[in-house]
Amino acid sequence: MKNKFLLWAASALFVITGCTTDVIVDEKPVTVNGRKITLTASMPNEASQTRLSLEQEAGTKNITVKWKAGDVVQFFFKQDATLVAGTPVTLAETDITMEGKKAAFSLEVPTEIDEQSAFTVYSLHGAEASVNGGKINANVSPVGFKPISELTDVPVAGKVEVAAGASAGDVPLAHLGVLHCLTIRNSAEAEWVVTPALDFVNAEDAWFYRPDVAGIPYYDLVGETVEFLPGTPLSPSAVTVPAGGSLQLVQWVMPNTNITPEIWLTAQLTGDINVVSSNSKPARSTALVKGRAYHLYALWEGTSLNFTDDTFTPPLAIDELTLSGDLMHAADGSGFIGVVYSKGDGKVYYNAAQTSGTWVGETDFGTGSEARVAVDRSDHPHVVFKTVDNKIAYLRHNGTAWSSPVYIESNDAGACSKPDIDVDAGGNAHITYTDTRGQNGNYTDHPDIMYAVNSSGGFVKTVIHNGYYESYGGADAGADYFNKGSYISVDGVGNYYIIAHHYGFWKWMSGTDRTYSIAITTNSATGSSSVSSADLYDLYDLEFNGTEVVALYKDYTANRTATIEVSAATALFTNPQDIVTAVTPHGLSGTSSATLVAGLAASNLFTKYNTMENTESGVTVKTGTRVAAVNIGTDFFSVYTDNADSKIKILKIIIPL
Repeated sequence: MKNKFLLWAASALFVITGCTTDVIVDEKPVTVNGRKITLTASMPNEASQTRLSLEQEAGTKNITVKWKAGDVVQFFFKQDATLVAGTPVTLAETDITMEGKKAAFSLEVPTEIDEQSAFTVYSLHGAEASVNGGKINANVSPVGFKPISELTDVPVAGKVEVAAGASAGDVPLAHLGVLHCLTIRNSAEAEWVVTPALDFVNAEDAWFYRPDVAGIPYYDLVGETVEFLPGTPLSPSAVTVPAGGSLQLVQWVMPNTNITPEIWLTAQLTGDINVVSSNSKPARSTALVKGRAYHLYALWEGTSLNFTDDTFTPPLAIDELTLSGDLMHAADGSGFIGVVYSKGDGKVYYNAAQTSGTWVGETDFGTGSEARVAVDRSDHPHVVFKTVDNKIAYLRHNGTAWSSPVYIESNDAGACSKPDIDVDAGGNAHITYTDTRGQNGNYTDHPDIMYAVNSSGGFVKTVIHNGYYESYGGADAGADYFNKGSYISVDGVGNYYIIAHHYGFWKWMSGTDRTYSIAITTNSATGSSSVSSADLYDLYDLEFNGTEVVALYKDYTANRTATIEVSAATALFTNPQDIVTAVTPHGLSGTSSATLVAGLAASNLFTKYNTMENTESGVTVKTGTRVAAVNIGTDFFSVYTDNADSKIKILKIIIPL
């Protein structure tokens, strides 16, 4: 989930005279004087930040840039189809005014330009450029992170229209890029030699122009477009962060229109050892703005690297996060745990605990109960719950915002309840729930188990189990009851699996017959657990572990897990694994090699990791709340509400070696 909650600190980057066309008054004019003209160029004067010799203003995040003696400015002259490079100008101290904000240049007009006709002068500082046909190609390859004192070139450019034989105004300059400002604190006892970089998952998500297989990015000052031309990119250099000290680094890049995705900090150490930050920065909500500095902070503790805020406080681990609420359910994404919960006000809420050590922020879904959550392969959460008017509400997050609720209603003015949800590889929601009038026509209707899927757009509903009581005259009657809800899971190819508690009742003149079991239904098969004349069955959860669908249920006197195997039109439980401790299971999570069960031993938190059972004698779970099992990668967690303070907490399972 990677989401929408922006943690970068943005500061307006350069104080260079921007690439605008505004005329700045009280500056030296541009005049045609024989074959020479004199121009003044002002650094961009944005909201505060960057002059050409980079320095950070005391007490602020502003990175200022100003002209300095020795700066070289390139000029290009364009007149109709003629485009030629002028002679570069090197600034002297006497050329610079207004504390480095302005500079004056005396230029010789190339002989190819007719000074008695209007022409355009383009100026560029901080980047290598050349004329190529009708283009002025400036190299806008990113610069690797380096100490702020070593970044001497911050590309700025501008243009001015020079009228025939007339004076002209200022050459307004603008920034071609932004600065990533990274401050690293080293709390270890040894200095840290490292080559840092920002990393992200998909190459197409790059938010700035960078070299690729097509070559080096060049920006055309005339057409204001970027193209890739042959060239060799610069290699970043290692920096040294002193032991117990900090180092401020900067990286210049030219942004494109992409929004910065979720990013990690990588650190290349000596010996080709690569360290990746244990947390990430969430995606931004907007694209970077040229002329601004974006500040990042990181802490190296000798073995771990983390993004932090500007206090360099180490982030909390995900199992150190707490949240006020009564847990209903939880599900895992790749880097977060999504939770649905109540707060004693009859509403359903969603939040997500991130491995970066923060909560993403609470969402209020309104009045409801019996909430369940699933996370799809794009890390988008999907939530279902029962509304006060007995419908099933469904909502999905698209990576930016939650959808409006979609309601699943009873087939015939009944009441819907007990929803469960899973999501297939295409992001389609598969929901099972109970409808008191899902199918009519029997002598007496009883709750039905329903299945709904939105793969075709709106939800299409199917009756999975018809609950009824039917009198056949005299003493003869039959019934099927499905009163304990249902659970659903979807495998890797989109097949659904549903389990439900079944009570079958038959009577006749000379006797009765009662059968209890756990019914299994898939899109191609049916089956059940063992069958008994006494109600020794219950159901708790159903999950796909990447290879198999695993059920958590009660069979006779044993609570157990078992995989569901489908053979032709028959579905059955196989490989049962009993829970030895007397418990009330609540949920399970698993991979192909490990399974975690979470629940209650009396009122204490209970977990079972593969064969290892453990009761947390010091953890009492709040009455009326649920316990969930989740996993992120190879780490397993139990999520619960602590009775001591009514806070949702996350317990990391210690896995034995």
